[in-house]
Amino acid sequence: MKPAGQRRLSLSSAYRLARSTKDALAISELLAKCGANLVSLSERIDTTTAAGTEKDSKAFAPAPPLAPGWLVVYRDRQWVLCGGCDDRQHGTVQECRWSGTAWTVHLTDGQQLPLISIRSVGKADSEGTLVAAWSIREHGYDGIR
Repeated sequence: MKPAGQRRLSLSSAYRLARSTKDALAISELLAKCGANLVSLSERIDTTTAAGTEKDSKAFAPAPPLAPGWLVVYRDRQWVLCGGCDDRQHGTVQECRWSGTAWTVHLTDGQQLPLISIRSVGKADSEGTLVAAWSIREHGYDGIR
């Protein structure tokens, strides 16, 4: 638990906050003036200590980038595209787990994939109809980038 009065801005990735290292440092300095710290898990930035620790990053895991039931397309070991709405058996997300440094996507067929292997994502409604789909490169894992 954080001591009373300690404030922290935790991010899964600093690119959500700043477009350059210079901007991230300026924002970090502004937060420090307000008595808050900046923690970015992807870039391993942690201003709460002189050199943020892995223990700290595990305690502040970001929200999962993919939700259970979402459909994903990924490349297998032979570099073949798999999953998606045409191959739901091999492309439905069961959960995402944070290791402290990276996400692992667990699929309903038992596969475990590094998040970076995901190429596109789709959301289905309660009846299984695809209602949204996007590529990771242009729109990020959550479709908002």
